[in-house]
Amino acid sequence: MEEACKSPKTPARRKQMRSCDDCYRRKVRCDSINQEPCRACRRSHIECRFTRQWKKPMRTRNRKAHRERHEHLSRSEPGLSGASSPSKSLPTAPSDSSMIGHSHPDVVGSEIIISQDLVRSGLSQFISISIGVSSSSWDVFDQLERVRIAYIGTEVTNLTHLIELEHSEAATVLHHPYPHIKPPLAWRPDVDASDNLRSPNLLQDLCSFPAKDVRDDLVDSFFAHIHPYLPIIDEFEFRNRYGDPQNPPPLLLLQSVLLAGAHASHHPRVAQARSTVMAVLFRRAKTLFDMRHENDRMNLVQAAILFTWHIENADSVSSNSWYWSGVACRIAFGIGMHRDLSRNSGGRFPKTDRRLYRRIWWTLFQIEITSALEHGRPSMIRLEDFDQPPLEMDDLRDSNEVTNSNIKFEYCCRKTELCFIALEVSRLSSPGVIAHAHANSAAIQSVNTRLLAWARSAISCNDYEGLVLHIFYQTVVIHWHRASVNKTLIGKGQASDICKGASKSILVNFE
Repeated sequence: MEEACKSPKTPARRKQMRSCDDCYRRKVRCDSINQEPCRACRRSHIECRFTRQWKKPMRTRNRKAHRERHEHLSRSEPGLSGASSPSKSLPTAPSDSSMIGHSHPDVVGSEIIISQDLVRSGLSQFISISIGVSSSSWDVFDQLERVRIAYIGTEVTNLTHLIELEHSEAATVLHHPYPHIKPPLAWRPDVDASDNLRSPNLLQDLCSFPAKDVRDDLVDSFFAHIHPYLPIIDEFEFRNRYGDPQNPPPLLLLQSVLLAGAHASHHPRVAQARSTVMAVLFRRAKTLFDMRHENDRMNLVQAAILFTWHIENADSVSSNSWYWSGVACRIAFGIGMHRDLSRNSGGRFPKTDRRLYRRIWWTLFQIEITSALEHGRPSMIRLEDFDQPPLEMDDLRDSNEVTNSNIKFEYCCRKTELCFIALEVSRLSSPGVIAHAHANSAAIQSVNTRLLAWARSAISCNDYEGLVLHIFYQTVVIHWHRASVNKTLIGKGQASDICKGASKSILVNFE
């Protein structure tokens, strides 16, 4: 009787180690045991097949040994080719264990839930905390180095309207701190945390660098030969972090600097295989860019600008300088780099970031206008869309408040002036202006006058900067005198003679 009252023993659940083909394809749980037809296939009246090879999970001990093996590889001193890894001066930073997990569907799903929660709660936190706070501090949400910046846009946007409803005086401020738009990322991508990293080998490649002597030469070459003309990085901060194993530069920015430096490096190991070195460095940097592995979207703008130096293939539409300058413009517009922050930041925007924003914007302005003129395509930058003031000497100060004397200030200003003329050349030769006959003689004559005035006040051609500016000036002259609106005004014969003269001048400068 007692035995009859006892509840029957429930058999131990057997862990399902293999799914049928149909359940695996649909990513649903399969209840088949010993390859018996599962319930889902029986309901669907289809054959329950098991043709897929099952891969047993790695034991804990083997997984630990596997991880230790890759950590050992990451500590070895790299060479220029192969899977080189960070040296002692740039160790891989530990991952943030609170934000990562294994690439299991449950973990991936939890990350999606976290991201969706950030989307739903971000705006309300922004309105209640950032807009309502009276402090001018940027760290109202989290650590200062991980703060996100919200550019509220023009006065017609929905976000500006919401701010006006809550705090009318805050609507005049263009930038505010914003809560996280995604979980903060560790310095080193984690193969278990990212759905984009399918193997430890890819992770190893992304965190790999050339040997230390080569890497140092690439960094020095960048700041000696490229940065003076593209001052988009705080050199003092970058070099300090480059020499600090505990706080290295952002991985995306570091790989991008190495890529740009490879164009100018004279290191023997780089010079003998320059194309290969640049291709490898570009692959690493671009993969990080595609993963959006950043905690500051300014790094995406900086990286995209540096990518314009690399010729990946013969495609000038969806890759190379035209493509990357457009990507940089979109992100720069999104974070408000094109706006006058000295007048509309309300004292909240850090002055060092304000200077760097201005330097990046005017560098991007030059690159975008030059690329649009070269390809005969519309520029993403229009005169009416920005109010960023011109560069000043004060903008050349790095985070240590010391003016970076390596930056070629006069060169940057003179080229920016010439790019304004080039932008007008592109506008007057655009299909819409030509079709609607908006190019009047006064506008055409204005371009000729501005070109002549620029040439008269140009710096000497005896140094490198002067030669580069003179070549660019003659290039703008050629493009302008090819335009049909200008030919109509001055005559085809005279326009042709001017183009020939400009071409000869360019050849003389190269010789």
